[in-house]
Amino acid sequence: MTAVRELQAAVALIRKQYDGEWSYLCQWSDSWRALHFIGGHREPGETFRECAVREVQEELLIGSGEFDVPTEPLSRLDYMAFSESAGVPTRYQMAVFPTVLSADAEGRANAAPENAWVGAADIRRGATTDGRRVSPTVALILGKLGFLTAE
Repeated sequence: MTAVRELQAAVALIRKQYDGEWSYLCQWSDSWRALHFIGGHREPGETFRECAVREVQEELLIGSGEFDVPTEPLSRLDYMAFSESAGVPTRYQMAVFPTVLSADAEGRANAAPENAWVGAADIRRGATTDGRRVSPTVALILGKLGFLTAE
């Protein structure tokens, strides 16, 4: 019997509308070889919100006064999936926080080449128009939130 890996994480869901359609801020991960949401593993003793705040600061290189993460998550997700990076079945416990960047922070995030605003068409296709892979986990999370429907 294969052991199930347990993983707790937080996601900072940063989104905005372009021409009436939602786009989501993602960042390139060399280890995943794909674009993924801003977020990551929860450290021991850290709350899910503290994790989301830390990940925004680390990944987007912005200060604590340049963004807002609410006290309560938009949703808590608990699901099983196969982890490509670990190569094993994994039980994910994830808190998703709607996060808002200041105009200055968003401008710096937009200027960083590792970041991209990814729309529903990119997510369904699994790649951006410039060919960068979008992690299937992005579609999985948005689907569980009811933000991505089949077309």
